[in-house]
Amino acid sequence: MFKSFLNCLLLLGVVSSSFGARLATSGTTLTYNGEQVYLNGVNIAWNNYGYDFGNGQYDGTLDEWLNEIGTAGGNAVRIWVHVEGYSSPAFGSDGTVTGCDSTGTFIDDVTRFLNTAQENNILVIFTLWNGAYVTNQNEVQLFLDDTKLESYIDNCFQEFASSVAGHPALGAWESINEPEGSVLVTSDSDPCYDTSFLQGSGAGWTGNNIPMERFFCILLDVLTKQLTNLTQLVIVTLWILESYPSIRRIFKHSQLLY
Repeated sequence: MFKSFLNCLLLLGVVSSSFGARLATSGTTLTYNGEQVYLNGVNIAWNNYGYDFGNGQYDGTLDEWLNEIGTAGGNAVRIWVHVEGYSSPAFGSDGTVTGCDSTGTFIDDVTRFLNTAQENNILVIFTLWNGAYVTNQNEVQLFLDDTKLESYIDNCFQEFASSVAGHPALGAWESINEPEGSVLVTSDSDPCYDTSFLQGSGAGWTGNNIPMERFFCILLDVLTKQLTNLTQLVIVTLWILESYPSIRRIFKHSQLLY
């Protein structure tokens, strides 16, 4: 879980007021604006599961939480964005994405969240999707269908990413929380997609059986390729890392180069 990620990091100084300052890596350490930093924060995840951003639903509760976290000395938060896609992004009747939301408040909402985070010296990790609990077939089909995935990129993510690019409080993007929950456990000749070592682990508990190759489409097409010019960190949170360290080979950096 994300807790283990934050436990290995400690403290960050002041979040820069200048756009272009960013969280980055240098070897095995984190840097911010060129200086080594340590993070100590909270996995907020959500206030209203899947309904925090967009469609006029941002009610200020998250701003209050950021104020409290900053006052307590926290300097990083992880927040879920689309989750399962019930409110955001907006889907058409054919399952393609038509926009980030239906009423046009999404970009303002995520920007307000980042602005409040900056005021409290907090870095934000945006987690786009949830793989641990998936009941919306629109989300499943977005993972499985290139046309629907591309509609998300074209009609939501590009605007989302470009609107917040360079914001000093944007720490990293996370494509999906715990993809093991929805992954298809199967052998494959390509070691990138071979998940047979997860047999008996409990992985795939949602029953959606999404091939690992499709999760790579999310990682590569939605995030890594789209964000290349923005030089922002991309991460993925794994449920099973400590018990099955072999999963590192699937998500190691060299596999994500293109």
